[in-house]
Amino acid sequence: MRLSLRCCLPTVSQRTGRFPLDEPAELTTNQVGPTDRFDWLRTAPELRARQTALLLGTATTDPLLRDFDLGKWGGSLIMDIHAGEAASWRREPEWAGHGGESVAELCHRVGAWLDAYHEPGHTIAVTHGPVIRAAVLHVLGAGPEGFWNLDVEPLGTADLRWTGQAWRLRSLG
Repeated sequence: MRLSLRCCLPTVSQRTGRFPLDEPAELTTNQVGPTDRFDWLRTAPELRARQTALLLGTATTDPLLRDFDLGKWGGSLIMDIHAGEAASWRREPEWAGHGGESVAELCHRVGAWLDAYHEPGHTIAVTHGPVIRAAVLHVLGAGPEGFWNLDVEPLGTADLRWTGQAWRLRSLG
């Protein structure tokens, strides 16, 4: 089994330094990069993910691939977040003072999804950078403390393989 987690196209909010809401992708390109043949196409429910997936074909929406819930921070300028709250968010994986998911909760959700996902063949799942970070940490057996040490760019891909016993990270780019 092969699972390619593809990060969706960015939004205007992300380009302008805001936490995104459920908004359209900034379609500055219709190129999602080279894609091998695939058997299954899954997508997160947010509009930007669904638009990105449409560039590949018809996708099935999977709510567990949804973006990181940032609660009251959604749509806010990143630089307007109180420095103490931002520091707590980055330092304490269980912190959820914004009213959304903590990093630990995100990592748990994505890890549980990954452990349960066993479609034969090759699946492409279009989702969000934080979801891909959480999946990579899970595959590596690393805790949520490493979340901020990974960057996933728009259209970046984490390519995973199921060995019959565990997921392995094949590549990240």
